Amino acid sequence: MRRLRGDDRGQVAVEFLGMTPLIVLTLVLMWQCVLVGYAYILAGNAADEGVRAGTAASRGSASARANRPR
Repeated sequence: MRRLRGDDRGQVAVEFLGMTPLIVLTLVLMWQCVLVGYAYILAGNAADEGVRAGTAASRGSASARANRPR
């Protein structure tokens, strides 16, 4: 009877190794969410900068005429 109760040595290590892939997967998915959010913020900022640059140039300036689509 004593031997059956003492057989669970190392059980925590085995359970931790079993959960490690799930923990790593969770961390990778969280990191991907952070990167998607950051890309969204950068895209919004680039759009704001483009609009600001487009409205700051006067219609008759040389740079506006050179960049106008034909």
